[in-house]
Amino acid sequence: MTISKFNPWLIWFPAGIFYFYQYLLRVSPSVMKDDLMHDFGMNGAAFGLLASFYYYGYSLLQIPLGSMADYFGPRKLLAAATLVCVIGTAMFAQATDLHVAQLGRFLIGLGSSCAFLGCLKFGTLWFPMSKLPLITSATIFIGTLGANFGGAPLKFLINYYDWRTALLIVAGLGILVAVAIWFISKDKEPDHTEEQGTLFEGLKWAITSPQILLGGLYGFFIYTPLSVFADLWGAGFLEKVYSIPTAQAAGYVNLIYIGFGLGCMVYALALVKWMSIPTALKITAITIEIPFSILLLVPGLPLYVMGLILFTLGVMISGRSLMFAFVCSHIPAKFSGATVGLINTFIMLSGVVFQPVAGRILDYVSGGKIVGGVHVFEAGDYRKALIIVPICLAAAFLVSLFFKESKIQHNA
Repeated sequence: MTISKFNPWLIWFPAGIFYFYQYLLRVSPSVMKDDLMHDFGMNGAAFGLLASFYYYGYSLLQIPLGSMADYFGPRKLLAAATLVCVIGTAMFAQATDLHVAQLGRFLIGLGSSCAFLGCLKFGTLWFPMSKLPLITSATIFIGTLGANFGGAPLKFLINYYDWRTALLIVAGLGILVAVAIWFISKDKEPDHTEEQGTLFEGLKWAITSPQILLGGLYGFFIYTPLSVFADLWGAGFLEKVYSIPTAQAAGYVNLIYIGFGLGCMVYALALVKWMSIPTALKITAITIEIPFSILLLVPGLPLYVMGLILFTLGVMISGRSLMFAFVCSHIPAKFSGATVGLINTFIMLSGVVFQPVAGRILDYVSGGKIVGGVHVFEAGDYRKALIIVPICLAAAFLVSLFFKESKIQHNA
């Protein structure tokens, strides 16, 4: 018997904290770039590959875990997944060999793969489908708080100790998250009587739905401003373009996640009231292009203007959170785990593909310049490498032109 018997939000909350925790781990390499490149002797491509091992782990089990969450319930999966993140973080923190660090990063991604789909699975078990945009927005909001803590606050902890000690402290906190999930969260309402179906029936539904597959392709492209810029290369870009310290650059990158989090709770939910979700997703792809292109192409912006643009970029990106409500509307609620797992596979493949691609472009255009044992990239190098982001946003818009409203009737 858990302590959360009567409160659906309390049941959901520990899963939300896990999503916060894994997001902190996801973005953490961005504030350790120089330390990691120095300690492991990496160039830009190798650093991008190391960071992307998170996405390899995250992508690998999304689909089977989604089906397992549908069939067995999310509580045990999330508690175990948190401990996998703890083990991966501790391994990464103590690694002296690059392959061990890659394995640790892979385990972090593997454990994190349960977080978002677990939050949405709790949402579909304990809330009506009409509340799914709100549940999605709340989940992403708390995740963006984790991304913020993985920026400047984590950099402060690293500066106070060192990157290895800081990550060991973070690993210890993960144990507390696992305990909270185990004792507070609950898999089903006592009167939940809907027929489960077979273990992989939801996956069969998802992969045979053109709209869900289009939603996955949209997610693959629309995620690049976060996976490529905010999660990895953005702090380095701002550091060079605006000649500011890494910690300050990370603080500015956090404005994206602040805007993203607030936007999920205000902007994205407002879009749902004003228009259909397919239309909102089209508008999202277009509007993200504007602030990102200004940031990338306009030189010499005052810092306060740059910060405002980053915040606006985050708000615009928040519209993509409606994609999960869109795809779940095309499938029976009991199969939400499989659907979210499939979509998250597409999204995480964005990081797998485009983080190292950006790193390779940086290596190529910089000519392999090394200072003090660290590969150095200039402002122009970053601008050339990051052009892949607006290209992907244009591709997301083209995909969204084929979105249609769902004809499946869900209980309100």
